[in-house]
Amino acid sequence: MVHREGLAIYVSDGGGAPRNYEKETIDMFLQDKYFIPEAEGSLINRSLKTTAPIGPRMFYSQSGMFVIYLANTYPENFKTFLVGIQKGKRFKENFKASFGKSVAYIFQSYIKSLKKA
Repeated sequence: MVHREGLAIYVSDGGGAPRNYEKETIDMFLQDKYFIPEAEGSLINRSLKTTAPIGPRMFYSQSGMFVIYLANTYPENFKTFLVGIQKGKRFKENFKASFGKSVAYIFQSYIKSLKKA
């Protein structure tokens, strides 16, 4: 899913969502209102049932901000991850091999970092 919505937002330099709704997006994360990334298939998928309560606009904003966090916080790991996607590696294994942790662990670390800010 990184290579669907979140990655598309990242490579399009925001696609409008993260910057336009950054404060609102952070507030939603702080209120524990966010999508749940999955390790199967891809990272960020708008069709997940967990995205319904936050709506598509917030989903795009949250997924975009998370991908930006990955790229900025773990730049070398992120590059390795992208190369793995380009080579067709399975998402779950590629993410763990690239970042050394599960997507759920890093996602929760991201949310914790927002709460500390």
